[in-house]
Amino acid sequence: MKKKENKEQGQNVPEKDKQNKKEDKLHDIICMANNLEDRDAYLIYGANDDGTIKGIQNTEKQRLKTADFIKFLRDKNFAGGFIPDIKLQTIVIDNNELDILIIRRGKHTPYYLQKDYYESSPKEKLRAGAIYTRTADINTPKECTANVEHTEYLWRKHFGYDL
Repeated sequence: MKKKENKEQGQNVPEKDKQNKKEDKLHDIICMANNLEDRDAYLIYGANDDGTIKGIQNTEKQRLKTADFIKFLRDKNFAGGFIPDIKLQTIVIDNNELDILIIRRGKHTPYYLQKDYYESSPKEKLRAGAIYTRTADINTPKECTANVEHTEYLWRKHFGYDL
């Protein structure tokens, strides 16, 4: 079944087909969940960085379902037990399928880990207690944490203070 292109506002990130590291996937999801625009965000699987649509069906990547992403997130040690709210949707453009991971706007920000996480290399680890955000098209680097202003904004959102 074909779906029309979703025109909702949100941040979009073409997912690199060559990128398979779980640390990178988790980092992207956390950054997008902590976006500073306070809206849904999207990870797009099946498009190149330049926006060229390749189609997820034309890659060698294993396709994941919403349940796979939820299990992936639940297996991580998120502070307070709060994991980002996600949903996977497939759309078809010019006979090419794109899997869109929708990271829903949440009120339990900031999302962060209670324990360091890495599977491929300690150099790639996500650090316990680090707040990762996304500003424009840039993620907070894994070895850093968000600046004080951005961290305060996310905590104010968490506690329901007027922003």
